[in-house]
Amino acid sequence: LTKKVLGIMSGERPSNCSADWPKWTVPLAWMFSRDIERKAPEFVWWRDLTVWCKYLCLEPQNRKFKGVFAAKSASITWSLNYCQPCEILKAQPSALEGTVNFDMLGKGSPARTGASLQACGLDGKTEDDVVHAPRLPDFDKAFAQEESEMLLSSLTVPYIRVPLVLHFLSADRLHSLKQRSVQQLLWAAVMEPAAWVSDVHPPAVENAPEDPKRLGTGFGLLHNEIACAFYNVAAPLWALCEQAEELANLAPPDDFEGPPADIFLFCVRLAVRFLDQLRVQGFSDDQPEIVGHLASFAQQQAKKHLQ
Repeated sequence: LTKKVLGIMSGERPSNCSADWPKWTVPLAWMFSRDIERKAPEFVWWRDLTVWCKYLCLEPQNRKFKGVFAAKSASITWSLNYCQPCEILKAQPSALEGTVNFDMLGKGSPARTGASLQACGLDGKTEDDVVHAPRLPDFDKAFAQEESEMLLSSLTVPYIRVPLVLHFLSADRLHSLKQRSVQQLLWAAVMEPAAWVSDVHPPAVENAPEDPKRLGTGFGLLHNEIACAFYNVAAPLWALCEQAEELANLAPPDDFEGPPADIFLFCVRLAVRFLDQLRVQGFSDDQPEIVGHLASFAQQQAKKHLQ
């Protein structure tokens, strides 16, 4: 970048690189200098976005921000120091607290899905692991063991988990959404895109069971379900919203709080996100008819209970 793209000679030092620093620090100093912002602003955004993406994927205990994070914090101001005795070059981002371990950023921390057996507190990946577990998570006593087995089994088939989880919860199990753990699971199951495969040259599916890496989508599971099996996800979602509305209507208007409010607000957020996805895929606000019902729920009913 410094030599071939920007035409910076190897001996030329940026303003943040002292003359007594060793030569190997020069290209790294250019990477964190203000001088490069004028020469290659697109590189600066790429650099900071890369750091943010890796930093946010660290374990929570390793993420520390200075004060309240604001939009202006996305643009990082870097301070650079060289330790002569230990021969280490230290770069400190302005928005982050403490010393950032760049070895840790380089290795990364794999992002973990919220719609997996591990996220629910159960070791394993297959349905056999669910069936043979001595005891299953009950999501803060939201489900009996038989119900937990049904729900967790749907997570072992990620490609069709969206309709499975929605149908399971819409079958008179709205009460379970008062538990934050169930809300998090439903949101992850519906909204996380899961495995990616090219929609231009998708891999052939030749075996049953097939390699999970072949059972992916080009634009995410929800996009795929809407395009290929719209009513299979829209119908149970609307059923959940109807049940949430009925529950909200039972609550006193001047005392709308507690589990009914939590469940209702969660269903509103879920419906709004679903409607956003429909608009991205070219659906209007009232076609098919069920879309109009969801839009009415997310707008008129939400306004009625939230005023």
